[in-house]
Amino acid sequence: MTTASANEPVSGYDSLKTKEVIASLSSRSQVELAEIERYERTHQDRLTVFDKLRWLRQDEPLPGYDALSSQEVQAALEAADVEAIKRVRGYERKFRARREILEEVDRLHRERRLPLVSRDAQR
Repeated sequence: MTTASANEPVSGYDSLKTKEVIASLSSRSQVELAEIERYERTHQDRLTVFDKLRWLRQDEPLPGYDALSSQEVQAALEAADVEAIKRVRGYERKFRARREILEEVDRLHRERRLPLVSRDAQR
């Protein structure tokens, strides 16, 4: 293994074309996206990759969210406040779209009689 490939944020990153990098970003965790951004800045510095990273990068709705299983997210939602539930809903819709988590968010909103308002509707 060469030094360059040992430093790649993702195995084989340097051999990926720009379109391939962009297509792969949405399946990455926030930690991985941060590593890719750092690496990209010091290596290929592609503007289109940074555009996609800007759209994808955001704080996780709960600490360590990307590493949590569906069951762990559902358990965390039981103790979550309204704002955290809304953050989970938006994040989950944008990145993973796990049906069971979105259903749990809906259930909690119904239980607590909270209206679900899309951020897009508020714009």
